[in-house]
Amino acid sequence: MVQNSLLKCFVHLLDNDDCQILNSTIDGINNILNNSANFSKRSNLSENLFTKEFIELNGIDKLRNLKDNPDNEIASKTKKILKTHFKFSK
Repeated sequence: MVQNSLLKCFVHLLDNDDCQILNSTIDGINNILNNSANFSKRSNLSENLFTKEFIELNGIDKLRNLKDNPDNEIASKTKKILKTHFKFSK
């Protein structure tokens, strides 16, 4: 399912202004990246392919824009994804 542009749809939803949609979208992205990281580790792969795809879809830029969101939950979740999957500390 992820290979069929689901990640692209999630990245597109990061442009939404609705906090509930953003929270659900960020949770979904986090779940995809976490599961992919676990799979990569178990399979001895050198990189998380979905992290690479997320970067190619400009998802990082969209997350960076959300890290200072006035909604604390959105900002916190976004910072956690950036730190965990992309090694950004701020």
